[in-house]
Amino acid sequence: MNGGRGVAAILYGALFSLTVTGCGGPAYKQPTADNCATIRVDSDMAYISLVDGTSTTDAANRTARSIGLLIGGDFPIGKLQVTVTPGKHTIQVQTLTSVADLWLVAEPNTQYVVRFRGTKQGQLIWIENERTAQSVGGIKGSADEPPDAPMSLPDALPKEQSESN
Repeated sequence: MNGGRGVAAILYGALFSLTVTGCGGPAYKQPTADNCATIRVDSDMAYISLVDGTSTTDAANRTARSIGLLIGGDFPIGKLQVTVTPGKHTIQVQTLTSVADLWLVAEPNTQYVVRFRGTKQGQLIWIENERTAQSVGGIKGSADEPPDAPMSLPDALPKEQSESN
């Protein structure tokens, strides 16, 4: 009797049912404006899983890749590079052993790279401006994190309401 296949089948069934029932949501929609910034990881052993709280892959893709990972398949489950508009963003980066919730204030037309390295205490994960090699942003919730920009009233209203005002 092969217990490993039974466990994999149970996990597959659980993951499949989460996908079928709609757990999760649509993937992060990358902006296409001319002044966008890009953020990439510097290794295929890490990936960007969330941008501003939205997953970088849809639920079906996450499930399929999770199943592949469980049975020795592919990694990563998220994106190796994302595009963001200028301004403050939160980025969740995952490696096989760590999760980091980071923030940065993206500048127009700038490339950023997520770096990481192992230490005796765990992993260090940070974001650098790719051109200058200067560390930017920080850990989400840190004292130096700037507040989120307040929304203007027209931005806060649904489109049809703001047009009728």
